[in-house]
Amino acid sequence: MHEFKKAVRAQNAFVTTDLADLRKKVKDLKAELSKYFDDKLAVIRNDLLEFRVETQGQLASLSTNLAELIAFVTKGRYDKKGEVGSSHG
Repeated sequence: MHEFKKAVRAQNAFVTTDLADLRKKVKDLKAELSKYFDDKLAVIRNDLLEFRVETQGQLASLSTNLAELIAFVTKGRYDKKGEVGSSHG
């Protein structure tokens, strides 16, 4: 009976050690994954910020070009109206 208790205690110590090792591995893996995803998230946020800045710049350029186009078309229309009015006058 004494040998049986010894064997059970030894097995229990072995299982406890394995469990502690497994918990440490899980904790380390969790930390590694957390860092990996934090890094990925930082890259995505940076890409999004760069995209936003680039898009705002393109929108400003498009707005300027559109304003110039409208001014050109409007000027042409007013010039034609002025010519028609002066040829009749």
